[in-house]
Amino acid sequence: MTLDAIPAPDPALQEVAPGLGGRLLPRAESAVRSPATLYAAAFDPAERHPRVTLVIAGMGLDRGLTAQANRMLPAAVDFAYSAYAPQADADRLAAEGRALGRECLLSIPMEPNGYPANEEGDRALLTGADPAQTRQNLDWALSATQGCAGATGASDGQGGERFAASIQVYGDVLTAVAQRGLVYLDPRPGARPPEDDGPGRRVPYVADILVDHAAALDQPADGGQIDRNLAQLEQISARRGSAIGIAGPPTPVLLDRISVWSHGLASRGMVLTPLTANPPPAKTSTDAAR
Repeated sequence: MTLDAIPAPDPALQEVAPGLGGRLLPRAESAVRSPATLYAAAFDPAERHPRVTLVIAGMGLDRGLTAQANRMLPAAVDFAYSAYAPQADADRLAAEGRALGRECLLSIPMEPNGYPANEEGDRALLTGADPAQTRQNLDWALSATQGCAGATGASDGQGGERFAASIQVYGDVLTAVAQRGLVYLDPRPGARPPEDDGPGRRVPYVADILVDHAAALDQPADGGQIDRNLAQLEQISARRGSAIGIAGPPTPVLLDRISVWSHGLASRGMVLTPLTANPPPAKTSTDAAR
């Protein structure tokens, strides 16, 4: 299904990233005029069926697979673009998605479990890094692709678990993302955000399930496991009224199984929703008292 087109990047919601050669960062003009509102996909607020959100990370690294995904998957499936994707390719592919009504997210590479044997590239946010370097790497990631509604720690098959476990630096990232007018999706299923949600910080969305784990290059993706994970995502939505899954990086079998699954979702009484149409995360009683 094609949704209403999402507007092109608005220069009023951009600013130059310092020290990054003219790259542009997203910015918010106000709470009602921000990337999270302007670049959000259309959705009927009267919809009462259980909602299922699916985000595919690792987009833009393979131009062919990303273009194929734009063509074959419903527009309500969100794409998260790799910070390491060629910027011109990512901008063009994200623009093609917006023309279909598809939301995009920015991937922020963060220190994963098993670091340094398991790493996320030379621009990853690291727990032991100088704060100035961390901020510049965050700006670099958030300036990678224009016209996105949010950001996520899901990056090329990793989830930034070790960085997110460092409460102070992770909280600072959440604050910076929110101040730029972006929603944030935590890719760690069931993760709890920092207890203090900080000045101006939004409570992040949190993934319920990893639909597809990145397999080693010499292992074929398991279509049967993808089907089982998608079925589990539906079960969570049926029980709670909404659910969020993260998949990727894209592979032909992953795109095929998501395509088949998504086209039968309505017949099973559920609706596929972009991330920004999923019910926003609930605040704690402490948050609500502020």
